Amino acid sequence: MDPIAKALAVLESHDCNPRKSGSGWEARCPAHDDKRASLSVSEGQAGRVLFHCHAGCKLEEVVSALELDVQTLFPGMDRGAKKARMVKAYPYTDESGALLYEVVQFEPKNFRQRRPDGNGGHIWNMKGVRRVLYRLPSVPVAVKAGMSIWIVEGEKDADNLVELGLVATTSVMGAGKWRPEYGEQLRGARRVIIIPDNDEPGRNHANQVARSLAGIVPEVRILELPGPGKDVSDWCAAGGTRDKLERLAELAPAPAVFACSRFVPVTDFFAQCGQRVDYALEPFIIKGGFVLVIAAPKAGKTFFVCWLAAAVAAKGKPVLIVEEEGPREILRDRLAPFLAPNADAYKDTLHIAHRKGFRLDNRRWVDALIAEANARRAELIVLDPFVQLHGRDENEQAQMAMVVQAIHRIIAQTGAAVALVHHTKKGDSWDKRSAAEAQSADARGSGVLVGAADSVIALKGVPLADRCNGELRFYVENTDTRVGAPFARKLAVVKLDGGVGSIEFVDAATGALATLEQLLPRIPYLPGVITVDNLRQAAGIGKPKVQAAVDAGMGKKLGRVEGKKGGIYRLRNDGPVRDSPSQSATSRTADSDSSRESAISPLFGGPDRDQLSGVVAGTASQCIQPQRDPRQHWPEQTSQMPNGVDAVGQDYWAEEAARRWDDADRAEAERLKRLGQPEEAKKFEESAAEAEKKATAL
Repeated sequence: MDPIAKALAVLESHDCNPRKSGSGWEARCPAHDDKRASLSVSEGQAGRVLFHCHAGCKLEEVVSALELDVQTLFPGMDRGAKKARMVKAYPYTDESGALLYEVVQFEPKNFRQRRPDGNGGHIWNMKGVRRVLYRLPSVPVAVKAGMSIWIVEGEKDADNLVELGLVATTSVMGAGKWRPEYGEQLRGARRVIIIPDNDEPGRNHANQVARSLAGIVPEVRILELPGPGKDVSDWCAAGGTRDKLERLAELAPAPAVFACSRFVPVTDFFAQCGQRVDYALEPFIIKGGFVLVIAAPKAGKTFFVCWLAAAVAAKGKPVLIVEEEGPREILRDRLAPFLAPNADAYKDTLHIAHRKGFRLDNRRWVDALIAEANARRAELIVLDPFVQLHGRDENEQAQMAMVVQAIHRIIAQTGAAVALVHHTKKGDSWDKRSAAEAQSADARGSGVLVGAADSVIALKGVPLADRCNGELRFYVENTDTRVGAPFARKLAVVKLDGGVGSIEFVDAATGALATLEQLLPRIPYLPGVITVDNLRQAAGIGKPKVQAAVDAGMGKKLGRVEGKKGGIYRLRNDGPVRDSPSQSATSRTADSDSSRESAISPLFGGPDRDQLSGVVAGTASQCIQPQRDPRQHWPEQTSQMPNGVDAVGQDYWAEEAARRWDDADRAEAERLKRLGQPEEAKKFEESAAEAEKKATAL
């Protein structure tokens, strides 16, 4: 059989469907997935067979696919030519590692493909074989971990990049042979970097690959290596390193056709949205959001974010904590109470990297965090504290913008929320005696962080005077948010009960009203007033807490008298009703029972008004008891005035004492009259009249 006849027969046996065309033949090319008869076949001089693939396949690839040798095509060639020697076989496997086919390299340089025949041998063609990417088992692992995948032109190039610690792949038969199913095998990858060979076919192949990945992979770059080398293997041999390659990849452009694929129709965009903004932990952590937690040093930030992490992890949502400050024992002590009594229940949902040198301004560290977060399917990443997570100038907007971009990249490529812990600049929020808390503008450094955050949570330690033994207290307020209205200031009380920790949140307004109820019995009605300082001293409560309670009650239960001798007073029936000197003792007592309690009754000795009412209504047998001289009452009560009371307070104190003992003496006079002791009763009536004059004068 002559060479041309043999070639046509082999093409027929490989389902290439050769047919006459002009002076030659045309057939489907066996070296690529040919749909349109791209292979021209003709007879040259001396009976030689000429193949030409219009899709760009090389002669060696066509011959290899047909399992022919050069002697068949070119009779009369030097029989002493060097015989081909097999150098290496590159296996292509499925996802589980089962062998599908091999690319075999020969010397002199040539490549052929073969597949297992099921009996330990090989069939030298690709007929009916599933086409896959080289090193396919590593691809889904990289996709899950969020790692970049590198596509090169040739198995040797891929192996060299793997030796550098990268995930690399290629496709069989080299340039121009990319198939759509290869793109599907890369679906879900975070980023693909294509490195073409340094020739026109290589660059065309890179563009073909990039076009096929549009809409499949969110980020694709084409990296053309500098230097005279033919491919990435030459570049590595000339001293190229992984770091250099990754830096070049950062500068590599995305193909224009790929950039356009990032846009979707508005209807598709709406369809991709949820019904509402979701939370990893409402109202603190927006799912997939950037939360900035700001506070002065040692204000409770780590306690708070540890509680956040534990609360999210308790819902079965994986959490990563990156802690770059302080001994590990401190972090343990902050976190362990919130995991008690069974920390083992969190071993699959809570993971910690303690002082590993993580940096937001380092691409490799960010990539590593993304890989970890994707591998563990994290829903929250805690970064604490910001000052230890970068080496940039916090006041330089451009440098902070780079860090913010890294945070947004983490969120975009993992879907996890990021809680970043940051300090405030020095100011009122640092004063441990003050209740003044940080506002968004108080975050240290450039405003880029605050502007980029979806939610800003400010913490402030409770003033020392208001703290309780055995409890850590701090205020939490959502100063800014993109979602709805910021939540109101809350008092966070960290409780450690037998080693089991919890945080109880109380709205600050609710806490202020509760404090107001405690203070009301100590606040007089007009004409009496009391200053906030005197009220604080009398109640033994810190001034900020008293001031907050007064502010909450002003206009509702309290009024204020302005001026040097002014102060606050208590409203009765929603108005500033004054005690009248002409009221009888009985009416004042009844009024007290129904609507108020003496503002200073806890500080005065003697019977309170409830007891006096009992005296008035009591029987003779219940009430006959020795009595003191009524004139002893006045000096006895005024002597109990506390130290440090200002002039207004002294006037109030004296007036209230006089009125109180006016009431007491009148009640005693009535009792004595019922007992038939008018002379004794007269003494108490005179004493009551004198007390009333004093009260009126005051």
